[in-house]
Amino acid sequence: MTTHKWIKDKWGSKIYKQTIEEERAVASRVSSQVAKVLGLGINRAKTIHKDWMDSEAISKTGTTNESRTCWYIGSTPTLTTAVYIGCDDNQSMGKNVYPIRTAFPIWLALHRAVSSPIKKFLYDPSLHEIVINEKSGQMADRSDPDAIEILV
Repeated sequence: MTTHKWIKDKWGSKIYKQTIEEERAVASRVSSQVAKVLGLGINRAKTIHKDWMDSEAISKTGTTNESRTCWYIGSTPTLTTAVYIGCDDNQSMGKNVYPIRTAFPIWLALHRAVSSPIKKFLYDPSLHEIVINEKSGQMADRSDPDAIEILV
């Protein structure tokens, strides 16, 4: 699919035109499976933070060597945002500095304030959900404390 975007000056004349070509980078089955897994960690956070936002979310964290920087990237069905934390001089922020304690609270505060018009992610309809034990990978019952839901 090709779309066009442009910038106009104050008189309405187009001064810049960009052609955007979109193409599928990952099959919808694969992206659905990855999104489901990226939701596992944030679903655990819901049990800790009682004042949750009004939609589903998925996320990924990261920390560089010696805790020089940490980041948290999260998505709702309508908005993806990233929070990046570090020192201007690139020195370590100290031991036990983790994105879930530093960047995540900032991300969550933003997403509590910004309502998402779409509340749930859409997954490839050819996939179905199963429950497995996250440690063994074997089929499990939802009552298993180590149970997780994945798409296959």
